[in-house]
Amino acid sequence: MPTAAVTATSTTDLYLAGTHSAGSSPAPFSRGFILSLFLPLLILATSTASAEDYRTPIVLDAPKKTYVLEQMRVMLETIANIQQDLANTQPEHVAPRVQAMQKNAADTLPAGLSNALPSGFRAMSKTMNSHWKTLATPTSNSATINGELANILNQCNACHRSYRIP
Repeated sequence: MPTAAVTATSTTDLYLAGTHSAGSSPAPFSRGFILSLFLPLLILATSTASAEDYRTPIVLDAPKKTYVLEQMRVMLETIANIQQDLANTQPEHVAPRVQAMQKNAADTLPAGLSNALPSGFRAMSKTMNSHWKTLATPTSNSATINGELANILNQCNACHRSYRIP
């Protein structure tokens, strides 16, 4: 009877591998066939488990939602522009850029937004704003600017891990 040079840890391994020892019957299914049966179930179980979103939803009316999402985009654009300023060795452009962003945010703030946001979100926002305030103060120290950007991005990540705006 044919035998294969297969290292197996149990008779089940030999059975699934399609090899057999003298006196036993050959495996009726190949390993690939068995995997093809279980792979869709594994994918379904994995996708169902990862589809759960445990972040706290923040439900806002349309003007407040639009404002918050726009401010997030503006902050990301400002961060990208600051990085470009630093790459061009122009740290003097950072403070005026941040001041303009802050003025626009204050000028377009919808009434009642603060009360519509959860306290945890407001606390993260307050911490982030303290870092923006530091960047609004003129400095030529690139290390300080990069440190504040890192602090801001950490706040972004913490908030996005905790909250979602449906």
